[in-house]
Amino acid sequence: MKQWIIVSLMALTLASCSSEYQQSNALGNGYSDKKIADDSYLVTYKGNQLTAKSKANDFLMLHAAELAVQNGYKYFSLDTTDASTKYLDIYGKQIGDILFLSGVNSQAPQFVAVAKFYHQMPEFSVATMNYAYDAAQMIEKIKRQYELR
Repeated sequence: MKQWIIVSLMALTLASCSSEYQQSNALGNGYSDKKIADDSYLVTYKGNQLTAKSKANDFLMLHAAELAVQNGYKYFSLDTTDASTKYLDIYGKQIGDILFLSGVNSQAPQFVAVAKFYHQMPEFSVATMNYAYDAAQMIEKIKRQYELR
């Protein structure tokens, strides 16, 4: 009986550490959004210490693309992407920007952007280096890449 409980707890712990595409959970991992205008949302994706930066960025893009489609738009762009690594302060001791969990440096990527939606493909702006993406194509690409439904 004790072994079953230990195995169950280990499985639960491992499952909570996985980097899934999900709405923000109790630990703050996952995506979140806040509507800031009819055609714009503040979008965030926070991974955990096991999440690759590229995966966190892709999941931010995926959620922005899904919001565009849900709101009746075909294209979207991302502005003010914060590509820096943020540090989670969950358990352990934080000294400056470093969080120590049992002596391990724990870094978790977090990306934040303003997603702006368009019905027509906007012109590329050299001044802002702002690209627009086809939302449906982006959803298909990222879901296929990470084998999501």
